[in-house]
Amino acid sequence: MSTGGLEDFEPARLKLLRERSGLTRADIAVRCQVTLGTARSWEVGRSVPTEVNAVRLAEALGIHPADLTNTPRNQPTLRQLRQWRGLRGEDAASKAGIGTTPLYNAETYVSPIPEHIRSALAGAYDVTENQITSAWKRGRKLRFGDIE
Repeated sequence: MSTGGLEDFEPARLKLLRERSGLTRADIAVRCQVTLGTARSWEVGRSVPTEVNAVRLAEALGIHPADLTNTPRNQPTLRQLRQWRGLRGEDAASKAGIGTTPLYNAETYVSPIPEHIRSALAGAYDVTENQITSAWKRGRKLRFGDIE
């Protein structure tokens, strides 16, 4: 599991979407408030946009943040649900009214999410508790395979 930046980010997709939009790397850098070098690094795969920058990129390109990944919009992991809203872990935990430890524990996919955490995350991400559970199950399957 990737530890930093937008999970399942696809640099080639960013380049294609940027070129289709008619924007230059310099345009992207300005709109995302990063250096030209950072924008270039995203496109060539040397670095991965943060959650905040993924949302800025999506807004600049007129797309959903999921479109910058290899993950279909309707099949996010729990971590992607958070990232696609531009939330760092600390911000998501605060918005949900929980600590960062329960949030990050949920995103490791080791133990099922307690009901009160599932409910808090659903509210913070503006999704249903079932969507939280499904996203957690997808993340677990990706990380551990077909274990139950």
